[in-house]
Amino acid sequence: LGASAEQRAVERCLGMTREEWLDEPVDVRSTVVRSLFRVLILPTSRRGPGFDPESVQMIRRPLAGSEG
Repeated sequence: LGASAEQRAVERCLGMTREEWLDEPVDVRSTVVRSLFRVLILPTSRRGPGFDPESVQMIRRPLAGSEG
């Protein structure tokens, strides 16, 4: 009852297959990723079209109630 919207979204997605995850609305997936990771967009020297995956760093957030 006291769980936050973020906690409920994460719990809802536990145990999902990749296909089930991809079927989730983008706002739900975004909430889950934002709850579990800090996403940093790094500067890149790459120019032009396309996405540089090296320009993204994901840092895992500590889980609520976890220790150490």
